[in-house]
Amino acid sequence: MMLADTVRAQSINNDVKDIVAAIDTFNTRNPAEKVFLHIDRPYYTNTDTIWIKGYLLNNQLAYSAKSGLLHTELLNDTGRVVMRIAMPVLDGISFGQMVLDSALITEGNYTLRAYTGWMQNNGTESFFTRQIYIGRVDEGSLLAKIDAIAAAKNGKETVDTRVQLLRQDGSRAILQKVQLKLTDGQRTFLNQNVQTDVEGKVNFGFELPAKANTSRLMFVAKYQTQTGEYKTMQLPVPINSPGHTDVQFMPEGGYMVNNLTSRVGIKAIAENGRGVNVTGEVIDSKNNIVAPIKTLHKGMGVFEITPLPSEAYTARIVLPGGTVKSYPLPQVKPSGVVMCVMNHPERPSVMVVIQRSANIAETGNYLLVAQGEGRVCYAAVINFKQGTNSINVMIDKQLLASGIIRFTLLSMQKTPLAERVIYIEGNNHLNINIKAGRQATDSVSMDLHVTTTDGQPVQGAFSIAVTDNNQVKADSVNMPDIATYMLLTSNLKGEIEEPGYYFAQANTAQHLDMLLLTQGWTAYIWKDVFDKAYKPEFLPGYANRVTGKVVSGNRPQANIKVTLLSTKQPVVFRDTVTDSNGRFSFTDLPRIDSPAFIVQAVGKKGNMFESMVYIDEFIPSKTSISLAPRIAPWYVNTDTTLLNYNKQNITRKKELDGLYAGGGRYLQEVIIKGRKVIKGSKFYAGYGAVPDLVLDEKEMNTAKKTSIEQLLSKRVSGFSSRLFRKKALEYMVNDGLAYFFIDGFEIETFYNPSDSPTPNEHYNYVRSYLSQLTAEDVRGIEVKTTMMMIVLPDDKDKKKELHRVTYIEITTWSGDGAFMKRAKGRVLYRPFPVSWPKNFYQPKYTSGNKALNNLPATIFWAPNLITDKEGKAKLTFMLPPKGPACTVIVNGANMDGKIGYNRVKLGL
Repeated sequence: MMLADTVRAQSINNDVKDIVAAIDTFNTRNPAEKVFLHIDRPYYTNTDTIWIKGYLLNNQLAYSAKSGLLHTELLNDTGRVVMRIAMPVLDGISFGQMVLDSALITEGNYTLRAYTGWMQNNGTESFFTRQIYIGRVDEGSLLAKIDAIAAAKNGKETVDTRVQLLRQDGSRAILQKVQLKLTDGQRTFLNQNVQTDVEGKVNFGFELPAKANTSRLMFVAKYQTQTGEYKTMQLPVPINSPGHTDVQFMPEGGYMVNNLTSRVGIKAIAENGRGVNVTGEVIDSKNNIVAPIKTLHKGMGVFEITPLPSEAYTARIVLPGGTVKSYPLPQVKPSGVVMCVMNHPERPSVMVVIQRSANIAETGNYLLVAQGEGRVCYAAVINFKQGTNSINVMIDKQLLASGIIRFTLLSMQKTPLAERVIYIEGNNHLNINIKAGRQATDSVSMDLHVTTTDGQPVQGAFSIAVTDNNQVKADSVNMPDIATYMLLTSNLKGEIEEPGYYFAQANTAQHLDMLLLTQGWTAYIWKDVFDKAYKPEFLPGYANRVTGKVVSGNRPQANIKVTLLSTKQPVVFRDTVTDSNGRFSFTDLPRIDSPAFIVQAVGKKGNMFESMVYIDEFIPSKTSISLAPRIAPWYVNTDTTLLNYNKQNITRKKELDGLYAGGGRYLQEVIIKGRKVIKGSKFYAGYGAVPDLVLDEKEMNTAKKTSIEQLLSKRVSGFSSRLFRKKALEYMVNDGLAYFFIDGFEIETFYNPSDSPTPNEHYNYVRSYLSQLTAEDVRGIEVKTTMMMIVLPDDKDKKKELHRVTYIEITTWSGDGAFMKRAKGRVLYRPFPVSWPKNFYQPKYTSGNKALNNLPATIFWAPNLITDKEGKAKLTFMLPPKGPACTVIVNGANMDGKIGYNRVKLGL
């Protein structure tokens, strides 16, 4: 850290040292974590496997030693988590796979999200997210070309839409009947039946809904195939009405102040969520032009303005197409401080210009702080000379860290007054050289050589994906890479268009500075920095570790023996003693698939006592509806690469179906699907041989603390509580009553109605079981609907009749019924299962194995290639003799401050 003198050479007093020490202490106790996921390709089908390599780094780009577990989620368009895995992290490295299940994954847009428990302290903005599209393998689906033009007619905005439907062989879908539903994912605005003409085209118009999220507007088209099967397709409506352009203004430092010159960033965003360049001017209340406006890149620009008291300012913007629209500028403060940071790439120093209003007292100090890499690298007391209201501070760039630097101007009362983010070029980048050539007729050898920018060899960890250019479009500008993400994207808010542009192109420093002006964000709240009592809400997570505390009478219990016993093989028994805060920890537990442990507190005399054992459980982060622009499905306005991708998937699926009944996918071993079995279940075969639906241990682990009532409502079609025979509430599945068994005992056995039962007494009795039990307590649930001779609940004559009923068998972990959930001082804990990595399958391409000669989109995946002391590594992957051109993408880090990426095309 450099504690610089001010311009007036004033010494730094103890107050300043205390403030700087508080900032550094906070950063040390609450180190930031950043995670980047390298995945094998940008799009998938719902029977694919997503191969994942995670890099967990700190602000210095060294490996994070804080967390040992990385949570990766797949969220659908509505923000619901459809899949979640937990991958172990060792020295910042994590890799695994997400095996997509077509029963859970429908076609559509998804968000891949990754974070640690510790990262939740900085909010969801700190998480890694990436938009992907997941389709389905479908030979009979149609292709669509769609175009839309928005225009104002009779004071209303209408959209003229042109759609052409084609079959996959290129022929037109003539006289095809289609039902169209217009939706933005939350609301439905239109239902219309249409029919294509002899060219497969249909033209129609509609009035643009006032409340629609136009960036996510789409048609859901339902049609019948030539084989009579009904299918649906999603058609994003490409509306781009200039009048709906969103223009935002961001004053540098945070505010504009009367009589002080400010730079104001501008960003114009079209309806499709993309930046769009505009021109215009700022005018005052008298229509005088105050400042010209011109954006330079992706709708971003900057202009200067000196606002005057009692004036109101408006930006008059010329939008694409010539439409002129006015936007108010942000409110101007009557007095205050303004900060401007000048960072010219060719100059050795950064200049910070600070202005204050004339009515602010002459005396008084300010503190200018610059932070980078998680530390204070510059601090200076600012004191204005008598009679001046402006001061320039020159800071040598060699004193600053490389990467993102955050300048903050604080009062001596620790209140932030202005902030600004800039970027300092450094030597964080790695050079990755890739050479490849044929080793044999069916294989390729590849050599990696990794060096620093000054040519020194680098030992590090790298991940490599090789994809087929005929099936995968690997866009270098839009594809996320570790260098761009760690150095830039992870420090900004919102979506960054073409992030690779700012490092791949020369002379982009001005555009990068505008990006930082408009999209910088702060990962923490300043009041927390100076709060000595601040404690993070979320703890880091670890694989193979159980931690928690013992409490009695709301007081932590010190020096209490705690035992841990596994309920599965291998048998694990451990004991420990709580510390002065009542906390305990069991570490280095062996690897157990779907683990479950009984954790028990033992009194000082060796007996159980009145206490509660609380486990530190992972709490998944909240989700929200995705607002990112939709990725168009492969069949909309498609190209030859995507058509070939679908064709190859169809062919490959047919061949795999021929090899493995019911289909298959390539991991290290072939997975054969069979009927799910619940261990310890007492499901009675007389209900109808086998269950119709089995909710197994995997689903229970995912549902966690969800009540069984909520889980059944979500997973059993037709399950609900409603009036039976218009008399009383009962649980039913469609039109039949539901009967519940827990560990083989029918809960009706224990029902003892009162002498004068209330209408819903039986329902409330059953509900007491279903609401008390959670998925956490249950090993599995089996459901079977059948016709049986039963006595209905309201039948006073107890006469058996034939009725449709649904039997629901609930198997608990204890096996002893519903009321063995928690004993005093004891808890059954089932951690979220850890997903362990599998090997990527590489077939041998032989002439006799036609099924395996059909290339997958991902030809090769190596998640953890380690370079030696000379910075070199060698690998081999399989490729047919007449294999296609490939794209190789490499991401990696030396896990100690340097990161690198490269992308090359191979013609082999």
